[in-house]
Amino acid sequence: MSETKTTEENPNPETNPDPKGGEGGKGGDPEAARTRIRLKELEKTIEDLKGKNSAYEKEKAEAEKAKLSEIDRLKLEKEGAETRTKELESKLGSVQKESSFKIAALQAGCVDPEAAVKLADLSAFKESDPEAIKASIEDFKKARPYLFGANKMANIGTGGGEPNPNVTKAEDEKKRKLEEAAKNKDPMAALKAVTAVKK
Repeated sequence: MSETKTTEENPNPETNPDPKGGEGGKGGDPEAARTRIRLKELEKTIEDLKGKNSAYEKEKAEAEKAKLSEIDRLKLEKEGAETRTKELESKLGSVQKESSFKIAALQAGCVDPEAAVKLADLSAFKESDPEAIKASIEDFKKARPYLFGANKMANIGTGGGEPNPNVTKAEDEKKRKLEEAAKNKDPMAALKAVTAVKK
């Protein structure tokens, strides 16, 4: 029976209650003291981690805000670049259309393709369709016949029916260069031929 009595007094025989110690008492269980110290260290570590987590969350939020600002800036740059590209494409289309019209007008015998481009309605001119080009030039030729036929213009004031030989040579040279440019599909050579003759 004495054994049963001991068990009743101390239900856990492995732990021996310290009659002197108790919690916070002097000379208590060294294991309990170490556990309390470790618990305080863990609590301090948890508080440090909470502070670091809070700082990290703040930095993360600021980084996301900066990232959004960067995205907005890049979007604006992209929109500006797209607008500029459209403007340049439009300008390039106009230049190509004008160049095609000048070449076609020169091939049709126009004496001043620069004036022809300024006077022509290029909205109806389609540089990708050869038949449309021919039709546009013929319509323009009918509306502005004075821009075509250099030999007729050159004979004015020469005193007679004979064409000026210098004008005829220059015109022949211009036609030869234009035909060569058309054959090589070189609009710049055609324009150079015209400007060289005009000088």
